[in-house]
Amino acid sequence: MDSVSNIRLPVINLTEEILRSGKDSWTEARNRVTRAFEEYGGFMAVHDKYPSEVSDSIFSELQDLFDLPLEIKVQNTSQIPFSGYFPNLPRYESTSIEDATNLEAVQKFTNQMWPSKNNHIW
Repeated sequence: MDSVSNIRLPVINLTEEILRSGKDSWTEARNRVTRAFEEYGGFMAVHDKYPSEVSDSIFSELQDLFDLPLEIKVQNTSQIPFSGYFPNLPRYESTSIEDATNLEAVQKFTNQMWPSKNNHIW
């Protein structure tokens, strides 16, 4: 196994109790999120409103997305800098959905990646 596959993302507690328990707790959580993005490019969030089954389902769908053939993934382009699909370092790639809070944009992305349909991703 190479060193990239051994990297484990930090786990950050973002439960309402932590975020509402005072300015210091919120500031510490914010600082941990910032450090996680700077050092790892992301983090795993723990939140009391979403059971682990939700995150397990999301990661399963993301695995399906990144397992798609390269010729499909590169179709996700954007005029916005650092958006769309990026095949970066070996074993590292990123993708984004432009206007991801818009249902039609997410459906368009999903249909582009899975022309035969994938209702789970959106």
